Amino acid sequence: MQKKVTFTKTQFLESKTWGYPKDLTNAVLEDDKQYTKEEAKQKIETYLHTEQKGGK
Repeated sequence: MQKKVTFTKTQFLESKTWGYPKDLTNAVLEDDKQYTKEEAKQKIETYLHTEQKGGK
């Protein structure tokens, strides 16, 4: 089984290839948690779709 590579919020914020704005990434991802790229993308996409439907 292959180990999943995870990143901190800071690493996503400093990335030059991450496809989301820094302010959005900073608002959605938690400081003390690590995410795979897919997990971080899913969390941001969920946030965006929730906001478009009028919030929680």
